[in-house]
Amino acid sequence: LWIYVGLYFIIDSAWIIMYPESVASPRSIIIHHIICVLGWHLVLAWPRWEVYVTSGLEVELNTWLLITKRQFRGIRFFSHAENITWVITRLLAFPVVAWNAWMVYFHMVKHYPDMPLGGYLNTGLWGAASVSVVTCQNLYWTKNKWFPTKKRVHGDKGL
Repeated sequence: LWIYVGLYFIIDSAWIIMYPESVASPRSIIIHHIICVLGWHLVLAWPRWEVYVTSGLEVELNTWLLITKRQFRGIRFFSHAENITWVITRLLAFPVVAWNAWMVYFHMVKHYPDMPLGGYLNTGLWGAASVSVVTCQNLYWTKNKWFPTKKRVHGDKGL
């Protein structure tokens, strides 16, 4: 799974670099992919915590529905499915993933006090910080999606 997800981010990033018009904000998505790949590497250091890292992958269902919605604009089902999965994956499930990542970090602080800075500087911080940044990105994209500024009169500019 680790290899497939890494390849997914690499291929998707290459696609966005070649076809930047395929997304609303290419730079934002590339930065997002870099953060995800860095956080994804936590599994290499702590394989038994793969469940915490992979639980964030449900967001990709929403991403694919977003792409489908843009390709088939006349079919309202995709728009509704994308909006519903947006709330479930990005606003409910992903913050839970961030919470779990911080709990893993604090577990590591407690059980590995010999790491730098009394255990506070450990690989769990890397994972918790990256998933927190992605959670903030999801909140920012939600604001842009459902509460656009007056300057943006084009259609969907979420991701």
